Amino acid sequence: MPTPRSAAPIVPSPDGSTLFIIGGYSKENDDKGVPHGDVFSLTQGKQIHSLNFLFHNYVCLQMEQLGNRVKLKSAV
Repeated sequence: MPTPRSAAPIVPSPDGSTLFIIGGYSKENDDKGVPHGDVFSLTQGKQIHSLNFLFHNYVCLQMEQLGNRVKLKSAV
């Protein structure tokens, strides 16, 4: 799972089966912020039936980035 962050775009895959969480920004303390350059995928796993309820299992994986990377940016 990614660390808690703000300003992270969440983009769906073309077929809508996966969400991609791209980068973002977090604060370690009051003085210093940290830009993130990572990418995570969130995909719905198997369905679980229990007591007439339907639950979904989700899988979150850190993605390997290929090609040219975008430079980290921050408004701070």
